[in-house]
Amino acid sequence: MNQQVFIVHNGEKIFDPSLEPTELKEVWFASPDSALATRAKELSLDGSVAMAVLEYEGDVLKLWVFQAGVLEIEYDSSPSFATCTITPPVGNKLEDLAVLFGQPSNTKAVQQLLLRKRGYGFINERQRLEQLLGLLGLPQS
Repeated sequence: MNQQVFIVHNGEKIFDPSLEPTELKEVWFASPDSALATRAKELSLDGSVAMAVLEYEGDVLKLWVFQAGVLEIEYDSSPSFATCTITPPVGNKLEDLAVLFGQPSNTKAVQQLLLRKRGYGFINERQRLEQLLGLLGLPQS
């Protein structure tokens, strides 16, 4: 599988191959209970922010952001990927993402980027992820 799977914690990317999905159905059904998101939650228990990132084949981008062990933000660029239908991206509290990563001036840009349909400023989810990391002031892939 061609994917990017990592956690951002304290401005660093953490890669752990054991957290990567090994089957497509794991990507389809990835949730806040997945091993990747659970590890991010654990890292945030010290009161910090940790973001779990799953980007698959340029088709799917999923994010889970935890602060102090609490799921603050969840995002899915392709919520109907498993059914092969096209639906807009979904997420909660996206306006808080830039603030949590110390980039409050980018709040609107982050929200617009994450809710925009593919093809408007980026061709795939890998490019959306790169733009997001830049807006959050995080290391590029």
